[in-house]
Amino acid sequence: MNHSPMRYCSQCTYPFVTVNLSVDDDGVCASCRTFEQFELLTPEFWAHRKQMFERKIEEVLKNRVSEYDCVIPVSGGKDSYYQ
Repeated sequence: MNHSPMRYCSQCTYPFVTVNLSVDDDGVCASCRTFEQFELLTPEFWAHRKQMFERKIEEVLKNRVSEYDCVIPVSGGKDSYYQ
């Protein structure tokens, strides 16, 4: 039986056999590359995002038509849909 050796992301050691895993020429998975990009985001970027969120909450509260008083962040995936 011919078995090839198991291969892993060179940064996080996630196995290459994972379904839909994208790995670049340097052997680094897409998740690690995405994390690297997030690390480059400035405090100003996050402050702006916080302001946008707070404005949205104010808008929803001002036009409130229900008795619910919580926010559940969702991604749109099947787990979020279940929530």
